[in-house]
Amino acid sequence: MMADEPQMNVERSGDDIEVKIKAPSGEHLDMDDRDPTKMNEFVRVAFEEVFAEPEGMHSFDAIWRYAFITFTGVKFWCYRITTCICGIPCAVCWGIEFACLTFWHVWYVVPYTKAWLISINWLQRLWQIWISCFMDPLFDSFSRIFSNIKVTVNRD
Repeated sequence: MMADEPQMNVERSGDDIEVKIKAPSGEHLDMDDRDPTKMNEFVRVAFEEVFAEPEGMHSFDAIWRYAFITFTGVKFWCYRITTCICGIPCAVCWGIEFACLTFWHVWYVVPYTKAWLISINWLQRLWQIWISCFMDPLFDSFSRIFSNIKVTVNRD
């Protein structure tokens, strides 16, 4: 279990059952390295990766400097503002999405797959019989027939 996941404690006393759920607090978040698995390295874009002036075609130094400052500042503040507006609603939507995916997987996919595997067990046994009774002897015979063939190559 991850350090900051919800934890559930069930206590029973007599006929009463008490369920206590501790919600995640975020105190274990690394506020410096927010991409510890480096899953979003490809979206890091620097000014030099977007803009480049070839030799002999340079703008004024002040224009280049202010373009850098403008690009970097706009990218930074646009991300911050967009995150302020959309961050929490997106987190809610993705939380619901992954909760639904987990529910779907736990309560439908795995049981259905298990039922399907139980249902087609006879097919697996039939296939094993087919292979061991017919295909194994056939390919064993082929291997014995072709094992005595010798190929020589003469280069003239």
